[in-house]
Amino acid sequence: MSKNSNLARRSINSDIDLDYLPKKAARKVVTRSPHRSVGIMACSWIQEIGIEYESQLERRFLQLALVSPHIKKIIHQPFKFEYTEHEKSRSYIPDFLLFFKDGGKIVVEVKPAKFVEKNRGKFNYAKSVLSQKKIPFVVVTDKQIHAGTAASSAALLLRYARGQISERSHVSCMQVAHAATGSISLGSLMKEADVSFGEVLHLIARGHLSTPAPLSIDVATPITPTAQGEENGTICFCNWFNVTPW
Repeated sequence: MSKNSNLARRSINSDIDLDYLPKKAARKVVTRSPHRSVGIMACSWIQEIGIEYESQLERRFLQLALVSPHIKKIIHQPFKFEYTEHEKSRSYIPDFLLFFKDGGKIVVEVKPAKFVEKNRGKFNYAKSVLSQKKIPFVVVTDKQIHAGTAASSAALLLRYARGQISERSHVSCMQVAHAATGSISLGSLMKEADVSFGEVLHLIARGHLSTPAPLSIDVATPITPTAQGEENGTICFCNWFNVTPW
């Protein structure tokens, strides 16, 4: 008998419409707790509605996700799964639903690695429902989010995403990047396009320019123009966070 043979699906999950963009979370976000850091991340260059988070780990996940050039929209706590386990009614609300520019979607749970095993049952259930709709389910942990310099690089990029640069700088950067054979280092791009470090970071953060995974920003970082809508969003997301679908 399989480990999760005691899970019984409720019909409510077959009605989840993943093409619908909810305007509110599936449950009220906790706003007062001595153990949580909550807030809303504004990202007007991607979507009008800010994205809520309920922990510093979710916040850092969002920072990394928002500087991925393939993200189109992110919804926090998009819907609720209801199921029966060990003859008890359970519910589970995943953390995020992401939409990619290529039309794909992915459901993401952000969880400290030490808590993954105890939640394996509900994660397996979520995967079983989502797989019927051909939607990948991924668990991203602190080990992926805090690996290397990715988190600090993402925070740096977002500082420049919220500003503006001149049309001349934008055009000059893109012309030099497109003219390069393969990639060009960030430092060389600055020199040849006659732009500042911050202006290049603005274009990376806004998805016009791309860097390889894992994310690391310095003058030696290879830069290429972003292939808009031409790459598989799920594959790019998994490479970006160094994860595989559940």
